[in-house]
Amino acid sequence: MSVFLVTGGVDATEAPLTEESRGHDVLVADRPSNERQRYYQCGVSTYRRIERVFGERNCDLVYHLIRGFGRQSEEA
Repeated sequence: MSVFLVTGGVDATEAPLTEESRGHDVLVADRPSNERQRYYQCGVSTYRRIERVFGERNCDLVYHLIRGFGRQSEEA
């Protein structure tokens, strides 16, 4: 079984990818709060938070699906 990390997996566009696991372990990292299992609340631009995900799990593949438009920068 492979471990996949989906960044930005909460929005309607990305959610179907995270729901269809086909036997793989799918992790999600995104900024909004979510009750989903295997969910990490973090933005990828915050190094310490995303580092925690990779420190806890060995990801075989990362789907980087975060969209930049319509959001305030985390650095602001």
